Amino acid sequence: MGFWRVVLEGDSPYIIKKLQERSPEFSPIRPIIEDARLFLRHFLSWEALFTPRECNKAAHLLAATGMKDGGNRYWMKEEPCFLVQQIRENKRQ
Repeated sequence: MGFWRVVLEGDSPYIIKKLQERSPEFSPIRPIIEDARLFLRHFLSWEALFTPRECNKAAHLLAATGMKDGGNRYWMKEEPCFLVQQIRENKRQ
């Protein structure tokens, strides 16, 4: 897809902190953190930001849809209607 810079948003301050640290990981989520760090090396730059769950409903909906569909769906030109509706709802709140 050609992405060189990426911004990750997450609702877990612990995960965000662990991704940003450069020290070795020894917690129970070590495999996840190490895999994410390896993946992020493919980008020229990246940042991980904490976003409260209330502000992250659209991302949750998109992830849940991907999990339900098996993660094999792409939207290249038009965004899905359900996502636009959720973003509009988030803006009203």
